[in-house]
Amino acid sequence: NWRIEAVVAVEVLEHVTDDVASAICANALRVLSPGGLFLVSMASEPRLPHSAVHGGALVEGEFYRNVTDARLREWLSGFEAGHTFYHPHGDLYGIARKGL
Repeated sequence: NWRIEAVVAVEVLEHVTDDVASAICANALRVLSPGGLFLVSMASEPRLPHSAVHGGALVEGEFYRNVTDARLREWLSGFEAGHTFYHPHGDLYGIARKGL
């Protein structure tokens, strides 16, 4: 049996819709072993929109939005404990632990 002790999602959630981001977080909670950690980073204000394809301007049809602290807290609400950290350059970080 595998124990999944950590799930990491780096610079992903700003590039997907709210439904997909919520599903990513819910899936992390589902697959983690009890006590496991979910670590995330994403763009927040005041970062400019950027492409997930090449980091430059958005590609036609590409989704992007800066994530707010409130939205991240919603996505992490199923975890036993969660903390978010904001950096003024436009980075938002989260760490959440699955209950035992």
